[in-house]
Amino acid sequence: MSVTKGAASAMRILAPAVGDDLAETNDAEGLVLRAVSQNDDIAGVRFSREAFEGIDCDRLEFASCRFEHCVFTGISVKRLSFTDCVFDHCDLSALRFVKCGLVRVAMKECRLTGATFMDAAIGHTRFELCTMPYVAFGSSKLRGVAFDGCDLSHASFYNVKHEGMLLSACRLKESEWGGLSLKGMDLSTCDLEGIVVGEGVLRGATVGVEQLIELARILGVRIK
Repeated sequence: MSVTKGAASAMRILAPAVGDDLAETNDAEGLVLRAVSQNDDIAGVRFSREAFEGIDCDRLEFASCRFEHCVFTGISVKRLSFTDCVFDHCDLSALRFVKCGLVRVAMKECRLTGATFMDAAIGHTRFELCTMPYVAFGSSKLRGVAFDGCDLSHASFYNVKHEGMLLSACRLKESEWGGLSLKGMDLSTCDLEGIVVGEGVLRGATVGVEQLIELARILGVRIK
């Protein structure tokens, strides 16, 4: 664990390729049902203030779509994927993303309270100002994933394989980290109060001077 004011070089995160000329719909349910029955993808659509509820299928893929003020509840999809998609002020709380795929996705000021990402593959994805307490990432692969100004209090990250993950100005209060290494990551702008870490997790991470007292308490070290 190192203390520095400098920032490490970061992986460039690719933005979603979503155009402005998107099809409009006011029947998200009907569109999803047709896509599922025809085993087709949903591409190039803007969804505004739609409710995605009770979707139960084996496969559902969205590409180049924009979701604005949408709510997702009760979704059970064995293979769910989003590619080149933007979520703006959406509610995805308590959803289970099992073996899902997120590629070039932006989530802006979304709510993901208690959401679960298990065995997920997430690449070039940015969570910006999202409310994510109690979110769980388990046995997932994260490549080029950034959390900017997010509330990740009580979140859990276990057995996550990551490359180029960034945490900036995030609330990590009482979050849990195990089975991974944060070596090379800059945590100096994050709230680390009560963070729970497994052996070696913080080795090689960068923190600020003002965080040392809190980390010493967590690690059982006395400072005189």
